[in-house]
Amino acid sequence: MERKTMQRDILLHIILKAGHITIKEILDANKRNGRIPAMSVGTIYRNLAVLEEEGLIRRIPTIYKEDVYEATDIPSHDHFICKNCHTIIDLERDKEFKPYSNKYGDNVEQEITVYYGTCVDCLNKKVC
Repeated sequence: MERKTMQRDILLHIILKAGHITIKEILDANKRNGRIPAMSVGTIYRNLAVLEEEGLIRRIPTIYKEDVYEATDIPSHDHFICKNCHTIIDLERDKEFKPYSNKYGDNVEQEITVYYGTCVDCLNKKVC
């Protein structure tokens, strides 16, 4: 386990407050909060990797240029991303994911499911 740092505490606080957030949004939020306004992108990436490794955040890979980060303080769930407005909606799972070994002997430790489509707000905008 890595030692606790102010940078990681700030990043975790920003992510907890935001729900879902990209690196660019983390940079903007950090500049607004003013605690460490000169935190570099490299520092953010390194600390996010540590927070992810420690299980405090999860990275949600997307088809867009940036991945999205969220805290792991809520149970495992799936995500729906609107292809128009890029809103991310948490989707409840029927059952909690449990690590397992598949028929080939691989140890499956994590599952990330992301659905893409058009959210109801964007659908309603197209109808009007």
